[in-house]
Amino acid sequence: CLEGHEADPFEYVIPGSDCIAVRKGGRSYFHFYGGLISDAVSFEKYPCLPRSVRLMNTGKELPFAVERLPGWYDGDTGRAKEYLHIRGIPVDDLPAEPIVLEVRWKEIRKERKDMKYAIFLDHLLCAQKQTGRPLESLLAKARELGFEAVECDWTQLAQERLARALREAGMGVSGVYAFLDYRQDTKDERSRLLDLARQVEAGCVMPLPVLLREGEDRTVLRRVMADGIAQVCEEAEAMGLRVVLEDFDSPRAPFGRLEELCWFLREIPALGCAFDTGNFLIHGQDVLAAYAPLRPRIRHVHLKDRLDSPRWGDDETPDCAGKVWYPAPAGSGLLPSGKILDRLEADGYDGWCVLEHFGAYDQLACMRREAEWLRARRA
Repeated sequence: CLEGHEADPFEYVIPGSDCIAVRKGGRSYFHFYGGLISDAVSFEKYPCLPRSVRLMNTGKELPFAVERLPGWYDGDTGRAKEYLHIRGIPVDDLPAEPIVLEVRWKEIRKERKDMKYAIFLDHLLCAQKQTGRPLESLLAKARELGFEAVECDWTQLAQERLARALREAGMGVSGVYAFLDYRQDTKDERSRLLDLARQVEAGCVMPLPVLLREGEDRTVLRRVMADGIAQVCEEAEAMGLRVVLEDFDSPRAPFGRLEELCWFLREIPALGCAFDTGNFLIHGQDVLAAYAPLRPRIRHVHLKDRLDSPRWGDDETPDCAGKVWYPAPAGSGLLPSGKILDRLEADGYDGWCVLEHFGAYDQLACMRREAEWLRARRA
């Protein structure tokens, strides 16, 4: 009965009960796979009041209320704690099957921040060559189109001319990325990367490992990379910086596939996910299927679309089956960019969403097309 559902990202607290929380169609489903020992369930932590509660085993509507339960006290204040109490579950009639509750929540009425949009600085530098326009003019145009920040290679930020242009344009920095070779000591590179990110108040830092070389052991190097990234996380935390890693689009990246990226996230609790929407395809994986297990750790987004023809650009990226893919503006390719944004917005994601289309013939045209598509979505 879990088929077609996705993990519920809310961190519920249900004392004394083991369950799996999933959701579908705006409703939450709680699977008490070990059964229940009483006719009631109490939620200590929940998003808002329910609109309705239904026992899926029988279809029966169940009564619920927020109550102060006898004997349940807050150890800090000594006051009785309030719990969402769902009762009337006929546990004696259901001894041999898991109990499943469906909860329709009322709308959570609170102010929500919107997602913020950024563009790669590299795209603006390419547009400068393609159009002959000054970078300052293109930065102003990017802001006019709704891009509030740029994503930067750390070598770009190290150039005072570029750093000054960003400051004068009032353009923020959504993130800073670098390739580090964790086979050797990266102390100096780490220090420079984090210092640059702190100076520009970057939204995140992405210390990508240098890719595998021919003949190297994937498992051994993955461990080396994880140890190196963990060191970056430790130093970044002391500086108030967030560290992320993305699903990279190369078979030589032992962090590109969903299961590999999940391994890094398990090994490094402080590491966040930079969810790149265009790269799972290259590994033969479905981006929507990858979203659910990664959602609790998504701290950054690269919105990337792809086409199987060079309509918008001739930068070729072959997938694991040998099929070649080309860049496209978000919303103009074959990937479900709109559905991905829908899920992020529904889950309350309010971080940076960076539009990406390396290798486009006309970077400015891609940016305009994306801005129009985003405006149409909001209309």
